[in-house]
Amino acid sequence: GRRALRDVAKVFSVSDAEVSPVAGLIVEAIEEEEQQEGSLRETLVATEVGKAFQERHPKTCRVALRLEGQIRDVGQHAAGVVVSSRPLAEIVPLESRGQGKTRVPVVAFDWHASEAMGLVKLDVLGLKTLTVLRDAMERAGVQDGDFDRNDAKMLGGFSTRKFTGIFQFDTPSARELCRDFMFRRFDDVAAIAALNRPGPALAGFGRAYIERAMGRRKPMIGEDPDHPAYREITAPTEGVIIYQEQVVEIAKRVAGYVPAEADEFRRKMAKKIGLSDEEPKFTLGAKGFGGMSAENAQKLFDLLSGFAQYAFNRSHAVAYSELAVKLMWLKINHPAHFYAAALAVEDDPEVQRRLVGEAQWFAVPVLPPDVTAPQGRFAVRPSASGDVEIVGAIDNIKWVGDVPAKQIASAAPYSDLRDFATKLQGSRVTSRAFASLSQATALRSLFLHAKLLCANSQLIWRGLRSKRRWMPVIASPNAIKDYSSGELAVIAEKVYPLFVGAFEEVAAKVKAIVGRDIITPDDPRDGLASAVVFGRVSAVKMFASEDGSKSARVSLSAPGGGEIVARLDPAVLDASREAVESTGGFALAVVRFCGPGRIYIERAWRVDGRFGPRLGDKLLAGLIDPPTTDAANLDVVWAMVPPDGTKARSIGGVVIRLDVKSSKKSGEPYGRIILLGRNGVLPIFAFRGRHLGDDVKDLHSGQVVKMTVTKKGDIAILSKGEITLA
Repeated sequence: GRRALRDVAKVFSVSDAEVSPVAGLIVEAIEEEEQQEGSLRETLVATEVGKAFQERHPKTCRVALRLEGQIRDVGQHAAGVVVSSRPLAEIVPLESRGQGKTRVPVVAFDWHASEAMGLVKLDVLGLKTLTVLRDAMERAGVQDGDFDRNDAKMLGGFSTRKFTGIFQFDTPSARELCRDFMFRRFDDVAAIAALNRPGPALAGFGRAYIERAMGRRKPMIGEDPDHPAYREITAPTEGVIIYQEQVVEIAKRVAGYVPAEADEFRRKMAKKIGLSDEEPKFTLGAKGFGGMSAENAQKLFDLLSGFAQYAFNRSHAVAYSELAVKLMWLKINHPAHFYAAALAVEDDPEVQRRLVGEAQWFAVPVLPPDVTAPQGRFAVRPSASGDVEIVGAIDNIKWVGDVPAKQIASAAPYSDLRDFATKLQGSRVTSRAFASLSQATALRSLFLHAKLLCANSQLIWRGLRSKRRWMPVIASPNAIKDYSSGELAVIAEKVYPLFVGAFEEVAAKVKAIVGRDIITPDDPRDGLASAVVFGRVSAVKMFASEDGSKSARVSLSAPGGGEIVARLDPAVLDASREAVESTGGFALAVVRFCGPGRIYIERAWRVDGRFGPRLGDKLLAGLIDPPTTDAANLDVVWAMVPPDGTKARSIGGVVIRLDVKSSKKSGEPYGRIILLGRNGVLPIFAFRGRHLGDDVKDLHSGQVVKMTVTKKGDIAILSKGEITLA
């Protein structure tokens, strides 16, 4: 909508100053799975600003409305391969795509037109999952016949959401969907694999399946189509349509379709062509062949039409789930070999961190690399306690590199540092690589005092590489205290990101400084409306708006595999950019939980060795030292306010930020104050007139204030324009 309006406005020479107020009211999804509302059409019809613009520029609006929702840019399928019995150039036009020498021929039609020309499109996908599965099976000595897809322990792994490294399930959406689901059999795994997709999530099918499966909710009378064939077909899926194959059976047994017609019905759903032309035939068949009333026949067709937007194939779900259960079976029964295989294949350090964290939960230590035992990438070996452990890979250490890592491995073992330097004479192991090996504790078998080695690595390496191979003599080394385990973890992680313990060490320091309850993504948060969260920034995705501003989606993670995915609007991103502009670092964030998929960061700070009060940052000061007034006890005070707006209460806290926006419908301005109390966060709305006076508009981040609010449903509304500065 926004892009269509702006593009057309340029053609008709409408100034950007006129377009921007209208474009700003159009709500556009930042990803395809997010429901779009506040479209161009709605904006032009339902808002005063939109109506006025349409009166001034009717032709611009008319053309823009025709273009809204149409394809603007041409893309290229990442894995689509078109197959033909004749040279493609004889059938369809071809384009050359790419840059430089890496150009490929691409069919200039979309898949609909290509199919109409008699071509076949295949999606040829490569899966790292298959490599992990093969490697883990070989390491553990497992054969295909050993797997049991209804194994109780394996299903327990799904129920406890140990999804890290599990195909189709290692996503925040899967963890959220399955947060209270007990997997009973393989069919549940296949059903969740099909339901863990944008469409079913928006329609609520996933939660409906889980609630019914767990016996927490029974369908209400009239909720499901009233036909015995429908009930029989959907009985295995708790009365919820999940698969395209179910639709084929419904079309045959309820509407009287012959198999070819039913498959065409399914094909239209699978290809997102739409079912509008099938409505008369289906409803007539459901009434005549199926004996349904006109009302129930229409209800069933409407249900299938909605399902058509996200229909999934059961054969695909089962195939995906076969891989998922095999991986989970290996994780539960051979955890060391599973995690070693997954770590060796995975090249994303954030995913590797989650794998290491979850391995600790399974009591499988993942040790940092050791130059005396370089047994390949993430080798499994017996531990001193008689169990097994995983040893990290030397080439995962920063500043070492593949070639030096191979040279170190080929020259091993080593008796001491002098032997290490002698055997690697003439190699590509530099002083910088030696320093990194020291910092990552990869030389711990050759020199025990990590602090001495790290502090003097350059001097030691120069001496070892000299002709005399001399080693500096350190007087009274025992007088120098070595790093604590926590200190060592923080230092080692800088060059070896998988070093265990840094998260816990930094989290403990932050909790000691901040006078509030702090949770991590591993902690339960059911029932929480807001929280102060400490986590590692594991993923950042930026989204550009037409006005040039940017919003973001950020993932905060913890060693146990917990993850919080939250949105930052442009104002919050600007204020928090240092904390979230890159991955790998630690952050402290004020987070609001507004429901599934609706989690928002209101402010975030980078956490490093210098974390603490910062000059000029009054909000951080208020976070570290919370207000002590009774009114600042937001959760308690807010619970006492009646929801009918009859009584007002005094609320106090620290202002996180103030947003002044315009209503999409009326165009009237309103303010939203995000207030941080002693034990919670509360958005407070100020509408029109004196409630949005100068005392509101002058608010800024870090101010400690008191104000009087009423409650309308779940919304806090400023009842008086007077705000007291504490």
